[in-house]
Amino acid sequence: MAYLNLLASVPEQQVQALRQDSTLLLRPSLRVAVSHLIGYWVEIQPLGKLLGQAIDGGEPISKNLWHPLRSPVFHGPEMARTLYQGIDDAFRDARGPQADESDWDWYRDEINKVLRIFRHASDRGECVVSVVEPPADAERADRVRIPFEANTGPATGLDVPTQTTASPPDTPTLWSLPSVLGFIASGVILGVLGLGFWRYRRLKKHTA
Repeated sequence: MAYLNLLASVPEQQVQALRQDSTLLLRPSLRVAVSHLIGYWVEIQPLGKLLGQAIDGGEPISKNLWHPLRSPVFHGPEMARTLYQGIDDAFRDARGPQADESDWDWYRDEINKVLRIFRHASDRGECVVSVVEPPADAERADRVRIPFEANTGPATGLDVPTQTTASPPDTPTLWSLPSVLGFIASGVILGVLGLGFWRYRRLKKHTA
């Protein structure tokens, strides 16, 4: 299936605290939700390689934060600035058959969201945390912990500014069941759309 991927701009001290105590929750200043496929479907180089690094590269946060695909990772402030500049330059220079196809609009929208979060983190000197949504099956989803405060709201694929007010220390906020179910449902829909797009591209190549 095609997963939804959360990218969040987070102060470095919060990331380091989470690395020491995996039960803590992060309070991002901004987060976006993008298709995990954007890190692998872009054929134009070096843009595709840089997007893959932005989505799945970086340092693991904690061995206690499990996911069947990839555990949460982060890019430090310096790497976030480097990736922003690299992706921005490569995107501006992107040329080739793929950029001329009608479906490039979808790629452009997803890449712009990646640039949005990395530019935000660069301007604020923050880290970028990358987290994959829980899988669709309940058994494995129950083992996945999203380390963000629930007051950020469900991921929608749009920029989601977060509240700056922290929850009381003695009452940590966890994701509510409706928001988790909505989050998983959005990923399932994205997966179906991604599969249909993949089949369309194969048919298009065979009939060309």
